[in-house]
Amino acid sequence: MFKLLIVDDEPAIREGLQTLVDWERHGFRVAGLGVDGEDGLRLFRELEPDLVVVDIRMPKRSGLELVEEIRRSDRACRVLVLSGHADFAYAQQAIRLGIEGYLLKPVDEEELEAYAERISQSLREERRETGGGPDGPDREAALLALLDGSADAPDEAEAAELAGGPGPWRVLLVEPPEGDAAGAERLRERLSAHAAGAGLGPAVRSAGAAALLVPGGDAGRRLARRLLEAALPEAGCTAALGADAGAAELARSCREAAELLRHRFALEPDFVHERLPQPLAARLGADGAGGGPPGPEETAQLAKRLVQSIETGNRERLRETLAEAAWSFAAADSSRPALAGAMAELCGLALAELASAVDGFAPAAHAGLAAGVYRQARLGGLLAELERQLAELSAKLDAGDSGSVMRRMLAYMERHYAEPLRLEMLAGLYGYNSGYLGKLFKSHTGLSFNAYLDQLRIERAIAMLEGGMKVRQAAEKVGYGNVDYFHAKFKKATGKPPSSYKKSSGADPGLS
Repeated sequence: MFKLLIVDDEPAIREGLQTLVDWERHGFRVAGLGVDGEDGLRLFRELEPDLVVVDIRMPKRSGLELVEEIRRSDRACRVLVLSGHADFAYAQQAIRLGIEGYLLKPVDEEELEAYAERISQSLREERRETGGGPDGPDREAALLALLDGSADAPDEAEAAELAGGPGPWRVLLVEPPEGDAAGAERLRERLSAHAAGAGLGPAVRSAGAAALLVPGGDAGRRLARRLLEAALPEAGCTAALGADAGAAELARSCREAAELLRHRFALEPDFVHERLPQPLAARLGADGAGGGPPGPEETAQLAKRLVQSIETGNRERLRETLAEAAWSFAAADSSRPALAGAMAELCGLALAELASAVDGFAPAAHAGLAAGVYRQARLGGLLAELERQLAELSAKLDAGDSGSVMRRMLAYMERHYAEPLRLEMLAGLYGYNSGYLGKLFKSHTGLSFNAYLDQLRIERAIAMLEGGMKVRQAAEKVGYGNVDYFHAKFKKATGKPPSSYKKSSGADPGLS
């Protein structure tokens, strides 16, 4: 990208010249703003710009004097002169100094736009003719050494010449879709062609990616996105942008971009990434090391939450649980095989648990779920596929009346009555306000939630006692940890203590 220096003693003019024209579209980056002639000369020597836009009348040193100094050291730098006076003598002096144009204030937008395009085209042609430094393989080898940070990397001055200036710069790395072995070279060629139109040097091959230098800051971000959209629309590529770095420190920016690409499976395609997705970054921590995969206990809890989401038909909870699991596994290993394998195994655990809770459910009938997981090229697609398949399974569990929340809820209680169920917990699972769900429950069953749960547990306990189970065991089996509390509930429901009921039923009373 070409460097632009604006020199004017009026702040409003300096500000306006930055935004009057879309300089980036013409391949220019505003590298500096001078407040008078002396400041402009200092910045010119420091920045070595390709184009200077200068006011003709300024304190300390006039615009014409500044142009004279520029011409003494650099005949190639383009200069546009601004003047608030239509003075032919000034114009003659400026023209003799080899300026590109003479514009009267207030500056006409279309006129300045035309100058920007013409000068940009001239600079691009000149760069192509001269090569702007080492040519062909020599330049590519030197730039690769600079990006790799190898011992053969050029010194600071050579680095600035290779990059097109001291910077700051950012390294853009773009990888082809997985499985496209020859794609990196095509990427490099297409990026180079579009980069040339923005005044940037050609892209180079770096490992399996195409690498391109773009300006630092927001300008580089915007340009990188435009290049990706123009050169590689919907190509399924993965792009990452390193942080700002001086020309001699480009290896650091390249490493940052490469580290992002290491998590390519978790990144959205056809988008320029500057940081990891927040859920993954949070789990990896500041040092990026992360931890191990979820342990057996945490994995079992995730599987249980999946089962609850499937049983209750709560798709939002299903989506959230899948995402939480995926990011937890990704923090340990975000590669496609590892992440797909971990998610397939988690779903296998959930299906096995579902089989133990739901009569007639066969996990083997859902073997296609794993195949669907392994077909996905990105984590986003994997999560969407799992959500789709598990939501379909959830609907089948309630065939014939899938819209009935109460039917699902009562079926859930039938399967999990021995667990510490609470109305508030079920309200969360089904996505309802607990007060409203309590009224809906009583309207549907004629009983409060707690009364219905007690009735369900006592019915199951009666069957267990009649089958010969001991009172203490039956109490624990149906969800009463306190035997005395079980005695009270049982007597209230049947009119007899559990031991007396067991004896009257003809079962062996055994030990209570």
